[in-house]
Amino acid sequence: MATLLALAIAGLIATLGLALIAFSQTQHWPLLRRAAPDRPPAALRPTGWALTLLAALPLILSDGWGFGLLLWACMLTFAALLVASELTRRRND
Repeated sequence: MATLLALAIAGLIATLGLALIAFSQTQHWPLLRRAAPDRPPAALRPTGWALTLLAALPLILSDGWGFGLLLWACMLTFAALLVASELTRRRND
């Protein structure tokens, strides 16, 4: 049960972090808000990287270094797929 909770927490943190990294790019920034300023805030990219790295912590604490990092890598793959799917959906709307 603890591993399932850690996976859920890590998944949310990783998805948020990767979304912040994606929206820190100028081509994706207008997709976030329709009346957005020309450039995204400078703090989005470092915050996104910090959250992406922080997503490993619950998995490492619940499953140890070896398996926790493996789960983190798998979780990043699914989070990236979610973010890419959402960017594609927003671009096509």
